Amino acid sequence: TDDKGCSSTQAFSIIAEPIAPEVFFTPNEDGNNDTWDIENLEYYPDAIVQIYDRYSRLLCSIRGIDFTGWDGYYNNHIMPMDDYWYVILIPDNNEKVSGHFILKR
Repeated sequence: TDDKGCSSTQAFSIIAEPIAPEVFFTPNEDGNNDTWDIENLEYYPDAIVQIYDRYSRLLCSIRGIDFTGWDGYYNNHIMPMDDYWYVILIPDNNEKVSGHFILKR
């Protein structure tokens, strides 16, 4: 309300961008799909991205704001071609996104 007693309302909508992890990546340094990425993660800077191997060993845990893609390395060792699993924890809305992706060499 302004100083003359007039008020105004305006409708708006919030568009939530869904997180979309890549299905596979090919870290062969050809410039295409060299890292495993997550589309729209920039909208969730407080998210936690966890990547696991087939034996449930945690390979990395990175905050969303710091995640620049996974290059297929663990402790400076090249990981083999295989399926890997991810868990993305989004504390803002207590959401958990999980699934798997393929590392192709």
